Amino acid sequence: MGTSAIEYTFADVQKKLGHGGTFVTGCCSVVVAILIILFGPAAVAQLGQKQYGLVRNKMTGVVNLDTSYEPGRYWIGFWSEFLEFPSTLNTIEFSDEVPEEGVQHLSYLNSRDMDGKPVYMDVSIQYKLKQESLGTLYYEFQNTYEDVYISALRDALSKVGNNFKISRMWEDYRAVNKLMKDACDLVLAERHAYCWDLQLWRGGPGGRYEDG
Repeated sequence: MGTSAIEYTFADVQKKLGHGGTFVTGCCSVVVAILIILFGPAAVAQLGQKQYGLVRNKMTGVVNLDTSYEPGRYWIGFWSEFLEFPSTLNTIEFSDEVPEEGVQHLSYLNSRDMDGKPVYMDVSIQYKLKQESLGTLYYEFQNTYEDVYISALRDALSKVGNNFKISRMWEDYRAVNKLMKDACDLVLAERHAYCWDLQLWRGGPGGRYEDG
């Protein structure tokens, strides 16, 4: 009974081709080796410390939203690159004072207390992105997520001021600070981040501040 096509092995093919087959095989091996040398290093990407990453195809612009990466070296192909996101704590500060480097310069919070009196507050917030939700974060906000956080936090924290009298800011600072931290937790949890901490560090009536 004859041998079927699928029963041929590489050795069978090489016997039929003779020395020419050996030459072809050798050439193919050399070409593969050259391609690995040329493109191998370019296919490995480094994701730096203090960064999370999503992989984007440089040719199509398509981002893989299903897998996020921690710091390290990864084989992602020379046609891909990392979109980087901070894995460390980030700061949002509502204040007229000049913030530290890398923090947006924003104005203080305006609100009204439960009696309708104007209230001004300086607030600092530290937040951290959720790695497990990085794909959803990018899908919803792209790279504008911090601007989204700022807008949502300004609105939510200003509304918290409606729930107490101005005097409570210095009479029961911890309770007021907790009200604001709870609001921060809710706002950022809905937007794929943790509100790590919040400090109401200055505030008072009108344009005059009282130390908190």
